[in-house]
Amino acid sequence: MGQIASSFSGEYRFPVYRPLDVGRNEIRLLTARSPSTGKDVVEYNLDYVSLDDYTPAYAKFLSQGGRELPTFFRSIVWENLTIRHEYPEMADEMWKGMPPSIRNESLRQACSGEEFSGANRWMWGDFAALSYEWGNPKSLSKIVVDDIGVSVTRNLADALKHIQRVCRSRSENFRGSDGQRIWVDALCINQLDIAERNLQVKRMNQIYSDAGRVFIWTGLAWETAKEFSDIMSYLATSALEINLDVEREQPREAKTVTKWSQLTLENVIWRDGMRNLMARTYFSRLWIIQEIVLANSTAEVFFGDFSCTLTTVLTGYDLIKLSFSLFAKNLSPAEAASMLADYSNISSLMGLVRVRYERFDSQRLPPLATLMAAGRLAKQLDPRDKVYALVGLMEPGLQDHVHPDYDPSATLEQVYHQFIVSVVQYTKHLDLIYQGAANPIRNQSLPTWVPDWSIPLRYTDDPGDCCFYANSRASGDTVHDFIQAEEPTHLICKAFKFDELYSLACSSSPWTDHDEHDCHPCTVKPPTPKTTNGKDLALDSTLTLGSSGHTTVYGEDVNDMLSAFWSTISMGYMPRSENEVAAFFQSVPWFNRSEDAQKVDFFSIMDRFQQCNKEIFIAGNRNMASLFPPLSLPLLHLEVDSAAYFVACLDMSLLRNRKFVTTKKGYFGMAPLMAEPTDEIFVVAGCTVPLLLRPVGNERYHLVGECYVQGIMEGEAVKDDSEWDRITLV
Repeated sequence: MGQIASSFSGEYRFPVYRPLDVGRNEIRLLTARSPSTGKDVVEYNLDYVSLDDYTPAYAKFLSQGGRELPTFFRSIVWENLTIRHEYPEMADEMWKGMPPSIRNESLRQACSGEEFSGANRWMWGDFAALSYEWGNPKSLSKIVVDDIGVSVTRNLADALKHIQRVCRSRSENFRGSDGQRIWVDALCINQLDIAERNLQVKRMNQIYSDAGRVFIWTGLAWETAKEFSDIMSYLATSALEINLDVEREQPREAKTVTKWSQLTLENVIWRDGMRNLMARTYFSRLWIIQEIVLANSTAEVFFGDFSCTLTTVLTGYDLIKLSFSLFAKNLSPAEAASMLADYSNISSLMGLVRVRYERFDSQRLPPLATLMAAGRLAKQLDPRDKVYALVGLMEPGLQDHVHPDYDPSATLEQVYHQFIVSVVQYTKHLDLIYQGAANPIRNQSLPTWVPDWSIPLRYTDDPGDCCFYANSRASGDTVHDFIQAEEPTHLICKAFKFDELYSLACSSSPWTDHDEHDCHPCTVKPPTPKTTNGKDLALDSTLTLGSSGHTTVYGEDVNDMLSAFWSTISMGYMPRSENEVAAFFQSVPWFNRSEDAQKVDFFSIMDRFQQCNKEIFIAGNRNMASLFPPLSLPLLHLEVDSAAYFVACLDMSLLRNRKFVTTKKGYFGMAPLMAEPTDEIFVVAGCTVPLLLRPVGNERYHLVGECYVQGIMEGEAVKDDSEWDRITLV
């Protein structure tokens, strides 16, 4: 979407369109037809159909409770009802597997008549929707639409050719239709009509939700694709059970029970197949977030003439992580480094998996922060799509405030600014304004409280920064009362200053300008940590927090100090008590100085953090080095329980682009990389986390970013007598 019309600049020939009848809820569909004799070119008719043209059976289904079902499950329940007469046992098993809140027995009883057996939803049949990437706009192929030769990208032509061939081999014509019908955005939306494109973008959620199937095209097959497809088909019917012994007296024991015991990382065809599939550029597309999340359980992932279900791919993704946590302890350092590299290749799917699972588990739309964080992992042609491509997954009330506009006059700054204002007004919360805020290359024409989602991920904070704080409530139960400022670039907030920074540790991010995939050890001398008076902590050992009369709020007991420190480093994310968090971190051998350790990015980050900050004094005569484990532990020599925790930490990489800080009141915290000694910590109404602000005069502040502060994340700083003031973010 977005820039496709201009991308082809005259080389792209479109079908002949007539306007869509909005009053009839019309869409266009490609209906496959048999190719002309001797032609190896896919051919289609372009049909206009109404999504309101229901069959009597489907109209009854909707009126008896089907309309109230979440769109994610509506087509699944309908399919179950239409196969009951022909496949009763299969239908019963499908029904039992649905979430209890979806199993509407009165609906099932009302729709048990013969008229539902094999019924279509629409009078004209049914349809599938294609999810794919445009591909290289300079690499074109021809298809035929309404007897007109139309140029499309080679990737799209490959998708249509292979999917049509597979469907014909299965005799799949989508019940009652006279041919395979499929919706493809490049051809079913008039890309030259900006007004139509703006309207159709907001309808894509309905299209992908209503589609009887979603075909996901990832590209052509590889050498062992057939064997991989067979393995994935077996996985789809296998039972995967995880038995965890959580008794405190015994180490946790985890094991997998599958019908095929070799489904582990040791199976080269499966492991490399998953890696090959997940490394495909399709999974980096922004638009697939909406398309895949909205797809029902019959979504099918194609690679050439082979395929597997999307559910199986996501199960395989989970099994990759599980296999790592179970078998990592048996690997050599070199094998562990290689496995971690494999894992990182598919980690970009995490945001997508998180969004889809949240929707499946809760039957609700994903939280906005989760959605936008997932979008930051993806790529697109038009940076305005960082908002527009996700509209279909937002709450309906918020959707009403977002109006896609692909006119060239709609600037990126206007789109992002208007969107965040709409979010703040609609939600009455501020938890989106700090997403990616602390960034040296952000668009300087944007106010600091307007996120710049166009920045590539390599320059941003951790992609899940908003997601880590799902259970935080630093401002208690307060909400943001939007006040229209005289200057549109200003945001007026109710807040109080909680504390000021006292010392800042060195960052654990690389200090060289090497590429993000360069894993060579960093040898450049790191910057020196500072206190707010500018003195050099690392060189002047007499200037300590203790010697200056400074103490912490966590007490002098070593165990309490240890727990507070490591809970801060993990930003409260670890799902255990503080003592268990501390014990875990001390068991992990971050500081094996071998080349293998340096090749693993997370080890390198932790190693740099320890090496550069070990002489910083935390309180009294206790320095940071005393809180770290010894250097002699072998790499990845962990119990299974710790290995699982390690994988969770690997997912987070919390220290990337953050600094450990102490405050004047004696708190520990994690601040953005751009934090400076003069920055101040505020509790802001309607924001679940403290914000780090930089004074610019006249009660105006620049937003530096979010700031984790150990001990106030659950509202401890908010008192009945707290004095809230009005401040302005600019």
